[in-house]
Amino acid sequence: MLLSLLLVSVLTFTFNIQPVKAMGEVLGFDEIAGTLAVGQAYGIAGSNINDAIFHPRVTYENGPWAYAIASGDLNSDGLNDVVVTSLYKNIIDVFTQNPLGTLNPRVTYPMGSGSDSLGVAVGDVNNDGKDDVVATNREIGRVSVFLQNPLGTLNRRIIYAVGARPVSVKIGDLNSDGLNDVVVTNWGSNTISVLTQKPSGFLNRQVTYGAGSLPWGLAVGDVNGDSKVDVVAGNYDSDTISVYLQTASGTLSSQITYTGCDDPRGIDIGDVNSDGRNDVVVGNGRPGTIGIFTQNLEGNLNPMVSYRLTITKPPGGSEGPSFLAIGDVNSDGLNDVVVSIANVFDSPYTINVLTQEPAGILNPAFSLLASHVGDSRGIAICDLNGDERNDLVVADGYEAHTISVYTQRIVLKLTVIDFDPSTMNLKSKGQWITAYLQPPQGHNAEDIDATSILLNDTIHPILDPKYGFVTNPSGYLVDDNGDGILERMVRFDRAEVMALLSSGYTTLAITGEVNGISFEGTDTIRLINE
Repeated sequence: MLLSLLLVSVLTFTFNIQPVKAMGEVLGFDEIAGTLAVGQAYGIAGSNINDAIFHPRVTYENGPWAYAIASGDLNSDGLNDVVVTSLYKNIIDVFTQNPLGTLNPRVTYPMGSGSDSLGVAVGDVNNDGKDDVVATNREIGRVSVFLQNPLGTLNRRIIYAVGARPVSVKIGDLNSDGLNDVVVTNWGSNTISVLTQKPSGFLNRQVTYGAGSLPWGLAVGDVNGDSKVDVVAGNYDSDTISVYLQTASGTLSSQITYTGCDDPRGIDIGDVNSDGRNDVVVGNGRPGTIGIFTQNLEGNLNPMVSYRLTITKPPGGSEGPSFLAIGDVNSDGLNDVVVSIANVFDSPYTINVLTQEPAGILNPAFSLLASHVGDSRGIAICDLNGDERNDLVVADGYEAHTISVYTQRIVLKLTVIDFDPSTMNLKSKGQWITAYLQPPQGHNAEDIDATSILLNDTIHPILDPKYGFVTNPSGYLVDDNGDGILERMVRFDRAEVMALLSSGYTTLAITGEVNGISFEGTDTIRLINE
């Protein structure tokens, strides 16, 4: 049986999903591979499989208590860079990416006393085509704007007044004039502030809009299908989100309130159910879940549906999911969700990833090992090593003095995988199960590392050199399907393979490396008893 292989999911999950019936319903995923219940209680860490999608983290030193983080090209070299705020230290740190695919040591820019910055964003806010930095100054009710100069560094800050105790900041065109504007949540005055950009490259004075109680999280994007950038804020104390739709006159509507949240903080906008429409995803602090408000055809948001995380909030303990970001982190063309969990302090697995399935649902959360026990903060998703795949960068929070970068592994699609025999009889006898593997174009079968191959993550191929098919290339390089391209033949112990099979068809996965790059593919074997 010859199969063209798709880029496969990292794990195969069996879902126990009930139909959505009510606002705030939790999709429990009580059955994962038939056995493991995830996120049922505080302290349970789900599958730690960051090595399947991401390389091990690489940390970079920054100022104390790395908090908010954002990415963009901050020196106009065509590569994504990183900016991070340090809570209580009145600075921002910029890490530029170098051509080797790593980050250079930080460059620090002062923000002035009383800054206490909880939010940062990157975008062009003076219409010169260069990315700039905007950060909130919570204690003094200001935002600081750092404009990029022709030298590829940032100028001294320009400050603008906003509301009391600003927290989060985002950049987007909020009046459809082709210029980026700035929006801020004001925790202390229960408002959001919009500062539109002037053609001269400066910002206008703030225009405020009423919000719920203690607005914190913030996101911008089209949430009603009219192609205009809207604003969504998460109201921490009133357990709601406020949606501000952009109007034809270039202003925002009064808030439209959606309920069902619980301590909402982190928030982002993106298509997480593969229907082509942006949805809203929020982090619910108290229950330790994320909530998804999908957009419907009428341009409204459906009632919230929740997904459990691997760590939930204990009474009086963790802040729960503090930041989240949406983006494709496994290169399957679908948006995934990444969540950071703050103030846990007894588990290092404080980053959760929920990958999207083609059916438009999210897989159960799996956790990444964070570099500082129990306190992950800001998250950004972008390419940080020049391979055109999204990576993660995370602010490591309290006392860590670091940020962590998780670069995405490249997982190749096998062109051909074929088991022989493809049908096995319980009554028959034999010694081997043979598999023929053909890597994708640009890689040769002889470059497959046989020692890296695993069947279903557990069974190694026969590697004993006493067998000719192990040591002799003419024995293990064959054109089994007659297409003129060689495949790599490997053999597995028949009894070990039989132990994996059930009556009927069983799908088996083979993983390995070719030229140091991971690959994976699946094929089926039929088991009969005749």
